[in-house]
Amino acid sequence: MPNIQGGDIFPLSFPIIFLLLFLNISHADLPAIECKDLWLKNNLTKGKYLYSFNIHPHKTERGNEGYAPFYESISRQSCFKEWAVFIYMNADNDLTLPSYTDIDEMENIGSSISVDVIVYHDSNEHTGSRYLHIAKDPNVTTGTIRKNRKRPRDFVDFHDLDILSPIAKWLPETDSGDISTFQHFLEWGLTHYPSKHVAVIVWSHGMGWGATLGDEYDFTAHQTTENIFDPLKLLNHLSNLSKTPPHTGGISFDGTSDDHSMTIPQLRKALANVRMAYREGKPFDLLGSDACLMQMLEVAFELKDEARFIIGSQAAQANLGWPYTTILRELIHHPLGRKTNETFGEGIDAAYQWAKKIPELYQKSYSGESNSSQGENPKAVMTTINSAELSLAFPHVLNDFGDALMNFMRVDPLRSLIGKTFSFSGLSQDLYHFTHLINEWLKEEPPTAPIKKATQSLRDWLTRITVSRGVSQYYDEVEKTGAAKTVSIWLPASNEEFRKHFGEFKRSRLYRDASSPTNLGGWARFNEYIHK
Repeated sequence: MPNIQGGDIFPLSFPIIFLLLFLNISHADLPAIECKDLWLKNNLTKGKYLYSFNIHPHKTERGNEGYAPFYESISRQSCFKEWAVFIYMNADNDLTLPSYTDIDEMENIGSSISVDVIVYHDSNEHTGSRYLHIAKDPNVTTGTIRKNRKRPRDFVDFHDLDILSPIAKWLPETDSGDISTFQHFLEWGLTHYPSKHVAVIVWSHGMGWGATLGDEYDFTAHQTTENIFDPLKLLNHLSNLSKTPPHTGGISFDGTSDDHSMTIPQLRKALANVRMAYREGKPFDLLGSDACLMQMLEVAFELKDEARFIIGSQAAQANLGWPYTTILRELIHHPLGRKTNETFGEGIDAAYQWAKKIPELYQKSYSGESNSSQGENPKAVMTTINSAELSLAFPHVLNDFGDALMNFMRVDPLRSLIGKTFSFSGLSQDLYHFTHLINEWLKEEPPTAPIKKATQSLRDWLTRITVSRGVSQYYDEVEKTGAAKTVSIWLPASNEEFRKHFGEFKRSRLYRDASSPTNLGGWARFNEYIHK
C-alpha cells in the first residue's frame, strides 16, 4: 500500500522509480484480479467500494480530505479496473468558474465499479493544487443533470473547498503549465489506479500549433462568465508580457506563473515518457483536448504515437467545454465501461466506440434544444482522429498533393483559393475545404490528370483518418463544400504570415515527415513555393 499521511497519498519515491526502470520492471503489468472480483471476494458492498460522503467526509480548509481511509480500505493498487480517465484541469487563469461547472458535471456521474475518474485541479484561488477522485454527488439521481448550477456565472460564490469530491493528494501551489507537473500527475495516477484502458484529457486554454494576435485581453485579472471565449485576445495578452516571450501555440496556460504553458512537443515528450515507463510503450487509448484550436494536423501528427484516438476541436470552444455528464455516462452506464468482450463479442474495441461517440455528444450538448445540457453554441465542432491511419501513408499523400499543385498551378490562383478556404480562429484552415476549391478550379480537367488524382487521394485519406465528427449549424452551408469535415492545417495566404510563422511550423513533425529530401517537393516546399 502507498504511504498515507494527513489525507495525502504519496507516490513512489524517485529512487524506487529509477530502480524499476533500470531493472526493466514494467509498471504496465496489471494486478492479477479485477477490482469488482476482489471486492466481491472481500464481501465489500457498493457503499464500501465506492466513496461515500456519509462514511468518509472530512471537511478542512482545503476541501474534502476524508479520502485516505477509503483508499486504504478498498486495496485499489491490488486490483485493476476497465478504465481510468485522467483529466488535467489547469484553471489557474480565467477558467476557474468553468472548472467548477465541469467538476459539477462529473459529479453527476462519479466514478464506478469499473471506471475511475481522476482530476488534477488548479484554480486561481492560490489554495494549492489537488488530485480529486471524482465521486457521485449523493443528491443527484442517476441520469439526472442538476439544474441549480449550469453556467459558470452560477459558481461565483463557489470556492475550491466547496468541491464535493475527495482530495486524494494535495500539493502546494504548482505551475500547471510546467510539463513535469503534468507528467507527475499521470505517473501518480497510473501507479495508484491500475486500469486496462486509459484516457487522458488536457483541460485549459489551447492555441494549437500557433495562433494569430487579437485584441488586448488579460485573462489573469478576472474570471470570465461569458459562454464564448476569444482565444485571439488571450494570445495578444501573452505576447505583451514582459517576463516571457510571445507564445505561438501550446496548451495549459498558468496565470500565476507568468502564463507559462506546455508546447506541443513538450506534451508529446511527457506522454511518451509515461507510456514507455508505465505502459510498456503502449499508447493511451484516448487523448482529448478540452481546449481551443487543438485539432490541427500539426498537433495531431506530433501526438499520433502517444494515443490511439485524438479528440478535439478545430475552433474556439465555449467556456463550458466538454459535456462531462453525458460523456462519462456514455462510458460508465454503457457496456463500454464494462468487460468489452463479454458485452460486444470478441474483437470489439471499446475505446473506438467511446472515441467515436464523443463528438456527437459534444455537438448535441450545444444544439440549443430543450434537452441540450449546455445551451446553444452554433460554432461547436469536434472530431476524432485515428492515429494509426494518420501514421500510415498520410505524409506521402500530402507531399504528392503539394507536388501536384506546384507542377500544375501558378502562384496567384493558389493564393486566391487559400484566401477563400474556410478558416478557424488562429492559424488554421480546413484542408478538406481547400481540396474542394481545388477540384472546383480543375473541374474541366480529366479525372486521370495527376493533379485530380493527388487531390482525390488526399480527400480519401482525410476521410479515412476521421473516426467521427460533430458539427453545429454554423457550418451547414460550408459543410456542403467540405469545410469542418476533418481537421485543419496551417495554410498561410499572405507573405507576411508565411515569413512570421514558417520557422515555427517547419519544426513540427508533420513538416519534417512530409518534406523528405527524396521527394520532388513536399508540403513545406509547397508553402515556400507560393510565398517565394
